[in-house]
Amino acid sequence: MSGFHHADAGTSSTHYLPKISSNLETVRLTYGAFLRLCLHSTVYYGSQGFVAEKVFGHKGAMIISEREAMRYVLSMGAEVGISVLLMPVRYLAASTTPRFMLDYMFTRWSDVLALLDRFNPSTYASYAIYAFASSDDEWNFDFFTWQIPSVVMTIGKLIARRRLVGSARCRTKRVFCVLLSQLVLRAYMSTFSVMIPEQGSEAVVAILVTVLEGMATSYLARHTWPFPWDDVTHIASTNTTSSSTAMVSESADTPPRDHSRSTEKPGDDADWK
Repeated sequence: MSGFHHADAGTSSTHYLPKISSNLETVRLTYGAFLRLCLHSTVYYGSQGFVAEKVFGHKGAMIISEREAMRYVLSMGAEVGISVLLMPVRYLAASTTPRFMLDYMFTRWSDVLALLDRFNPSTYASYAIYAFASSDDEWNFDFFTWQIPSVVMTIGKLIARRRLVGSARCRTKRVFCVLLSQLVLRAYMSTFSVMIPEQGSEAVVAILVTVLEGMATSYLARHTWPFPWDDVTHIASTNTTSSSTAMVSESADTPPRDHSRSTEKPGDDADWK
């Protein structure tokens, strides 16, 4: 992982990058981070729930996906907000790396998305150099330190979850293993913000690392959520079986009706007297 070594800000390529206002670019990247979070959650969980319910016939799948999207947005939104308050430049430079990779590999899709999130690859490159090329050490540990707020928040959510829903329902060891994996993946992923992959194999590695980091982040957001929303999966079964359960209970409590007497005329009883 040579990318963790010091990134030199004085290379010839940096002379072609535009000068930026770090405060203005911080506002722009913060806006883009929240916007892409909402877009990603809406598209991913919305399509997942729609396909599960409309195509595969899983009743209540859209309700489950809606709750999952809400949980992901709240969890990741808190991470973005806290990290931007504590380490705005490095966090935004690192977390925007997948967006930078999208612009590098899929320019047309990036141009369409840029109409919404106002992403500019040249100003972002200057911002990333400003964030990570300031260290003179042989190993640049800034690729790790920007994760401190999110790691602390993840551990705090896990502790709160153990208290609220019980330790038996918390996969503590697995969560810590995934958290360690996320720490390494995010550090390696953020190196691509200042060192663009130039070969096909490097691009494949960058895509693989980005996908794995997204999976780890989604897992942690789901399994460290402190509030007891894990029972949301039971909503679908409750909604689909409530009507049938009510019909069964009604039929069990109601005695069978004598249909033979219902055909008698009102005057038949008087004739027998």
